[in-house]
Amino acid sequence: MAQNIFHAGLNDFSRKYFITGQPVSAEDIAKFQERLNEQKMAIFEQLMLFDRITFKVWGESVVIPILMRAILGERSFDALIEQGAIHFVLWRPTVVYLQKNIPGVNALAHGNLSTPAHSDPKASIDLGLKFLNPPLDAKKAKKLAKKLLRLYTLPDKKLPEQAVRGVNDAAQCGLLDGYGIKNRKLDEFSLAEKVTLSRCAEDFLEYQYLTQQGMTSFSEYKFFSPFWESIERFRTVRDIGKGFGELSKIENVPNLRELFRQLPDPLGQLPKLRSTSNAVKFREWLETTAGESASPDFPKEYINSVTERKGLFETAPGKFAKAVAMASIGGSIGAFMGGPAAAAVGGGLAAAVSVAAERLPEITAELGLHLIDSFLLDRWLHGWSPRMFFNEVERVIGKGEA
Repeated sequence: MAQNIFHAGLNDFSRKYFITGQPVSAEDIAKFQERLNEQKMAIFEQLMLFDRITFKVWGESVVIPILMRAILGERSFDALIEQGAIHFVLWRPTVVYLQKNIPGVNALAHGNLSTPAHSDPKASIDLGLKFLNPPLDAKKAKKLAKKLLRLYTLPDKKLPEQAVRGVNDAAQCGLLDGYGIKNRKLDEFSLAEKVTLSRCAEDFLEYQYLTQQGMTSFSEYKFFSPFWESIERFRTVRDIGKGFGELSKIENVPNLRELFRQLPDPLGQLPKLRSTSNAVKFREWLETTAGESASPDFPKEYINSVTERKGLFETAPGKFAKAVAMASIGGSIGAFMGGPAAAAVGGGLAAAVSVAAERLPEITAELGLHLIDSFLLDRWLHGWSPRMFFNEVERVIGKGEA
């Protein structure tokens, strides 16, 4: 199943530095580049490991100009949109708490924001694009906004009410004692307890949304559930990231963050890197092997997948087809085709080999003998294995480009 990763951090970063009711502190200014680089590495890693990333947007879609100009660049941004790799959710649900207790009134309140920037994707996009400097011309901005609008979703309006009810029930049952929630009546919480309760509800809101949409996340959810570590969806995403790190050690290639540091313009190369057939197959394999049905001995699973793979040429007729194909590179195809040999492989395979043989001189001229040999022996001879992805990574590092 295709994995969709939820990313909230870019929204928080964007609003801290570009939309704030208070001046940015000197400490935050000093950390700007470090935090921007962290966002770049995180997005690179997540888009290499997962099929799609959904960015959380609150209010004006400032994440769009940040992605276009500061992180991906316009060319990569457009390419990833065409791949279906980027989506957005306009976050309208909200939870607030009462500063002063009112007898008989719940300390938490919930609702959905209704201002255009927070509830209308078109308004949010248009306001976000105004942060581009220099701005797009009007025609291009209109065309981009129309394309982006198809990538936006809105959370179910019922989510905030459900989140507040769930947190209240947990507090009433004593399930939040670990967070210091001692009171049981909903109108008798201290201010510190109400702050914690609201955080629990906000985390629960996101978790509900991710569950509904079949998403997962690298976000650190610290509140709501005393059983958080056992939630399968979040264990899975951590295992996928951990699994890749283990395999990169086995193959002696950089993990994705180190690859990011080694490559020139890694985000410019990202659309091509993640869209190769090996990268797509690797994501599918990793999600199944390290994620959904994770083995306790995951590295062994990887080694087995490499050493036990079988392909076309490992069957008896296939071995003959290999001989035909390889001999044809040397110009001796005529000695192999026809008579008993053709009958031995059967009409269908013989015809396929014949067609391949006719094209081999042409392919050889285009790609070179060593590439033909590699293609036959690696993909046709053995079938696909996850090691092919790491071989691809090594080639990229050697060339410095995808």
